[in-house]
Amino acid sequence: MAYTFSKPYLPEDCDEGVCGETIAAGQLVARKTDGLLWLANAALNAVMPAIGIAEVDGNATDATRITVVRKCAEMKGASGLTVGAELYVGESAGTITTSRPSTHLDAVQSIGHAKSATTFVFDIGNGNTEQIGITS
Repeated sequence: MAYTFSKPYLPEDCDEGVCGETIAAGQLVARKTDGLLWLANAALNAVMPAIGIAEVDGNATDATRITVVRKCAEMKGASGLTVGAELYVGESAGTITTSRPSTHLDAVQSIGHAKSATTFVFDIGNGNTEQIGITS
């Protein structure tokens, strides 16, 4: 889903990279060990933690670097959110969800909270994740 980013966001709140696969604006991305951007997925530890949300579309056959936003005070274009609900990296490639992942060995990474039914605060934070079923 494409979101509208509030601007200006600060340059230090952004990153960039080359896509390892097709990525659409509004999808969450991770940087794998190959240095490329891939769709973040809480069910696949190889593409976690998420490092941000794609601002524009990109694909693996294009060496153009895309901008990845790590923090944004207001993002519009969501639907069905409950005010105050925490948002997480989803268990499907590139998705945002309000459902905390709960499958054994999935990663849990909070990425923001809902301000209204259609608007949310996005903050990737320090990229810390918790793995379901692993205790310290």
